[in-house]
Amino acid sequence: MNSVLRNFISGKWENSINEDSMYYSYVFPTDDVIEYIRSVNNILISEIIDAVTQHDGFMIYPRDVFQFSSLDNCTYRLCDILNKCNNPGISYLEAGMKLLNDGSERTKGAYTKYGENHLKTSELLGLTFSIANTYFLSSIGMVYCELDEVDRKKILTRTVLRSRLISRMMKAGMKGKVNMRQFLSMLSDSTYNRRRSNIKSILKILEDSEEYNFFEITERFIF
Repeated sequence: MNSVLRNFISGKWENSINEDSMYYSYVFPTDDVIEYIRSVNNILISEIIDAVTQHDGFMIYPRDVFQFSSLDNCTYRLCDILNKCNNPGISYLEAGMKLLNDGSERTKGAYTKYGENHLKTSELLGLTFSIANTYFLSSIGMVYCELDEVDRKKILTRTVLRSRLISRMMKAGMKGKVNMRQFLSMLSDSTYNRRRSNIKSILKILEDSEEYNFFEITERFIF
């Protein structure tokens, strides 16, 4: 496994940038992060699949399962909003109010839940990180909007594969058909039914890839 792939799978380099960015005087290394992303995007999808499926079986928890209403709101739009306000850190409530700024009035609870779902999903996709339920753009999230559409799609495909849920699903799917209700047995029926469409939306990111034919694996997931 080459160093770029190893760094990406572990997230070690990204996490070091995330930690350093918490210091007031830190100068974010935009060019270095963009170069890193392009290096990651040059790694073959097959190599990433091999890497993420080498892990021994690990538990999947409800927090690992995606839940969101709008994929754009937990990717490009969230990154754009936080970048424009200099990434000060954001709560669930604040995120909900910024993302749902369509003029309609909602309860504080509704804003908070919406923000929570989209911030947690953005973290699962590697675009944010959290400290005590306050979320900040990650190293990738900081430059996400600066990337062209091709690079954004490529890096998102790769961070999806790196996520705990999808990497575990890939490993299971390579062996044969997967009954997703059994696979996600830790979820209640109502939670599974709510999140099922979200998982399918995440899988569609993979299926839309022009780099790899994911259908040979994704068609084995029985919902």
